[in-house]
Amino acid sequence: MLRSLIETTPSLFPSRRGGGGTGKSVLTAELLYREFKRVVGWHLCRHDDAEKSKPCALLRSLSCMLAARLPGYAEALGDGDVPAEIRESTDPKEVFDALFAAPLKKVAPPADGKPLLIIIDALDEIPKADQPRLLNVIANELSKLPSWLRIFTTSREEPQIKRALSAFEPRELRADEAKNRADVEVSLRKTAGKFVKSDVDMADIEKVANRELHIDLTGKLIALQAPLEKSKAIYGEVRATLRVRNGYDEMLAIVEKRPKPTQRSDDFDDVYAKAKEAQQILMNDIASEWVVDPKLPFLQHPAPGAAKHAWVEFADSPGVKGEKRAREKMKNDYDGHANQLKDLARLTLRFNDPRNLVTGYHALSSLGYDIVVVKNKYKFPTPMGYSDLNLVVAVKLRDGTPYLCEMQLNLIAMLDAKNEAHEHYEIIRSQLPELCRGTPVDADKLESFISGRLNNSALDSAVAALSLRADGLFLYAHLLAEHLERAGGEIDFGSLDALPAGLGEVYATNFRRAFPDGADDDGWAAALPLVELVAAAPEPIKVATAKAMLGITGDQRVFELTSLFFPVRDDLIHVLHKTVRREERELRWGILTLVSFLAAL
Repeated sequence: MLRSLIETTPSLFPSRRGGGGTGKSVLTAELLYREFKRVVGWHLCRHDDAEKSKPCALLRSLSCMLAARLPGYAEALGDGDVPAEIRESTDPKEVFDALFAAPLKKVAPPADGKPLLIIIDALDEIPKADQPRLLNVIANELSKLPSWLRIFTTSREEPQIKRALSAFEPRELRADEAKNRADVEVSLRKTAGKFVKSDVDMADIEKVANRELHIDLTGKLIALQAPLEKSKAIYGEVRATLRVRNGYDEMLAIVEKRPKPTQRSDDFDDVYAKAKEAQQILMNDIASEWVVDPKLPFLQHPAPGAAKHAWVEFADSPGVKGEKRAREKMKNDYDGHANQLKDLARLTLRFNDPRNLVTGYHALSSLGYDIVVVKNKYKFPTPMGYSDLNLVVAVKLRDGTPYLCEMQLNLIAMLDAKNEAHEHYEIIRSQLPELCRGTPVDADKLESFISGRLNNSALDSAVAALSLRADGLFLYAHLLAEHLERAGGEIDFGSLDALPAGLGEVYATNFRRAFPDGADDDGWAAALPLVELVAAAPEPIKVATAKAMLGITGDQRVFELTSLFFPVRDDLIHVLHKTVRREERELRWGILTLVSFLAAL
């Protein structure tokens, strides 16, 4: 996405705008990391460093970077011999013309023909009084820059910035956008994998149904707990034997990848027709000849001696998923979107030992497959206890189109355990329809929902729960990780509902941690004057200045109590994030609003 944003955007000025906490600065950092060799200058504006965010300071800073990173620029500028009037000017247009428009005309374009990039993060952090002049330069003077130089900026959706840059058709970064939520989910998955215990019982499933379907099943699924425990015990015994085998730790170390890929086409007939070609590619890459299983005629296996690779022990091809079942899945699971179908072409590889599975996994890339999705259920088992390595791989069709297929990598011992545990799964499956009747939710939908939770890793359910609470905000994901670090240790899956939801609850939780007795807390009485001072200040205040203004003598406790909102860095009291304060024209949680709310509780 980032590369296409730079290379294919026709405008000289690709940009992103969005609300607080949506990840604009994260996007900027990722862009800088990925395209570092092509970035010739960057400036990160900060609300807590107003002087460095002034327009002329910003332009001079970028000019210094160009001198160091853009070949020929320093010579065109005159080897740094900038006139004193330009060094001291407060007119952005004058500085822009002298440091950018004129010298860049003399600089040769990149030899490879690819555009270079200047990044400016958080235009909204520039002091409000100074914004109009810089925005005027950006809006009216960019045509003077050479076509091989692009400027990428981010900003909140503030009225004067939006008006000034409307001609460049900025792309909006929305918290409720599917791609943004998917990115936030990646961060939450790391947090959940580190802190959330994977052990799940039926009471937890009831909580998940309440959380996601808004249906109260309390106590209804308790009858299914016994078969659940028996199933987990069977898989647990197998896992204990596998744990001592070579390659087990390497198998657990296979990194999960959870993007949201789609097929190129959203037309069912097209996607289904291509599945047949993709299925044949998978089979041809594994073995030169396949034979029908005499006991299971819907399965094929490599003929004796036909495997093309030493790492292929056993393979199963069930063929392309049936058309009727595929259409049902498209309708029920994917809201009618055929491009979401990734398991029409599928293949299973079976191995005796973990080390062989690991070898097979890494060998898939040598076949030219792009391993797009990795679900490592050996590391994160299902609530029933089952484990496998589930992949989505992209194969190249004859016309060059990548096509998504499903591949499962299994250990034979785990499959044997699956046969043994099947009777307990059948008990659950047979009782679910009756338990799901008489609820406000469609019984088939509820049954499918519960079955899905039982057959997917507990981590997936934890991430889904956290994603609901994050509501698409990167800042929430970051603060949640910090919250759990401070809390220490693991948290039960069933405790996820107790975690704060959204930024407001994160701030409220931190407030209660610092001031347990709320407005009546002795610490709050001492901290309130400091909170009011910092919240009202236009820029960071020195600790010594705050002490002098408030008459604080030597006691550091008040600064420790407020550090969750106002951290002290370099002897300056900073605001954690702009959403902590109520910004002008924005209906956001502010610290004073929060305090008033909590005091009324």
